[in-house]
Formats: sequence, structure tokens, C-alpha cells
Amino acid sequence: MWSLIHSKYGSTANMLLITMLISLGFLLPILGMEYSWVRYATMLVTVCMLLFVIKLWETLWKVNWLQKHFCPNLTGKWKGTIEAKYTLPNDGKVQIKEVNIDFNIKMNFLSLTMTGVSEDEYMRSEVLSSWLRTEGSKLFLYYTYQVNVKNPKPTDEQFFHGSARLELIWDDTNYYFEGNYWTNRKWNVGGQTAGHIKLNRKCDLQH
Repeated sequence: MWSLIHSKYGSTANMLLITMLISLGFLLPILGMEYSWVRYATMLVTVCMLLFVIKLWETLWKVNWLQKHFCPNLTGKWKGTIEAKYTLPNDGKVQIKEVNIDFNIKMNFLSLTMTGVSEDEYMRSEVLSSWLRTEGSKLFLYYTYQVNVKNPKPTDEQFFHGSARLELIWDDTNYYFEGNYWTNRKWNVGGQTAGHIKLNRKCDLQH
């Protein structure tokens, strides 16, 4: 969530933090405190601010208006459909395959984590990094991931990496992710994959 806040109000958030720290530096000598205490006081204030913001955000996030106009709480189980396009080695024809995948998303003020597994459990993906950001009036989820295939087919490989850019589309009743992804799967023989992905909410929030 912090990545989204920084995306929308980055310069304002940075200036607010810098102003508070500078003000603290001027305030300490006025109160008769030595500058040797600046470091400890700054650490204490920073920790207290962080804890306060985290707890405050958990409370504010339950307000429907905030979820509707800023960002909904994405924590929960999601079911996705992937339409993959790729070329088999020694075959110039484009192959199209549809795969169902389940995602589990956990989101709080500081982080957003995701794990995914295909419906047939052929492959499991671990998201290495993810972030939300605004582009104009739209909200996008970016993430990079690693896929582990336990028993790969002769034409496949055990590990590969990929990235995705999904737009969050929501209204008063539901919301979903939709966008494109690409991987370096079998890239050395021209077999890398790319395609379209759509994720729908599968169940209620997990707390």
C-alpha cells in the first residue's frame, strides 16, 4: 500500500517527512537537549510514527468510501485464467493454451505478497516483488515472479521467470485484475511465452 501512496502523493509524503525531521532538529536545542540525542530521538519518533500510521491505516481501510475511491483491500483468494501463447522448439507455429491458476494475495500498509499455483498443480509461482501504482486515473499491479515446475515435460524447463502488468478494474459491486504477462521460458530456443491474464475474487477477505 505504501508504494501506491508514494505513487499518488510521493513528493508530498517525502516533504512532510523531511519537514518533520528538520523541525525536530531545531526543536531539540530549544528544549535544552543536546544534539547527541538527535539520533535517538529521531529513531524513537520514526518508530512511533510508523506504528501509529500502520494501526491507523488498518482502521481507516475498513471504511467503504476509502476502499471505493482509493484502493480496495486485495487480501484473499483469487482465481485466474491465463491464455498463453508460445512457439515450440523446431516448430514455427504459434501455440495457444488456456491455464487456470489460483492466487493468494496478502496486503497490508507496507507490503503486498502473492503466491500462485496452476489448477493441475503442474507449476507453482512465487512472486519476488510486487507494487501498486497509479497511471493517470487507473490503478495497476506490477509484479515479477519465479515459476517452479516439479516434473517438467521434455519440451519444458524446471525454472523460469516472468513479469506482469495488470489493471485493477472495480466498481460498486466487484473488482478484478486484467492485463498481460511475459516470461523467459525456453528463451534460448525462442520458446518464451506471453499472454493475457484475468484474476477474479474467489472469496471474502482473509483477516
